[in-house]
Amino acid sequence: MMQSAEEQKEQRSRRSRRSRGTEGAEEQKEQRSRGEEEQRSRRSRGAEGAEEQRSRRSRGAEEQKEQRSRGAEGAEEQRSRRSKGAD
Repeated sequence: MMQSAEEQKEQRSRRSRRSRGTEGAEEQKEQRSRGEEEQRSRRSRGAEGAEEQRSRRSRGAEEQKEQRSRGAEGAEEQRSRRSKGAD
C-alpha cells in the first residue's frame, strides 16, 4: 500500500510534534525540580533566620531578666536605706 507524499509529510510532522512534546515535558520537569530546589534552599535559609531570631530573642530575655534583677537589687537597697533612715 503506497502512501501519497502528502500523507508521508503529515506523518513526519506528527512524529516530530510528538517528540517535541516529550522534550517540552522533560524541560518542564527540570524547571520544576530546579524551582523546588530553590524553594528548599530558601526554606532552609528561612529556618536559619528563625534560629537567629530565636537566639536574639532569648538574649534579649536574658538581658531583661538581668535588668529586672538589677532593679530588684536597687529596690532592696532603697528599702534598706529607708529602714536605716527610719531607725
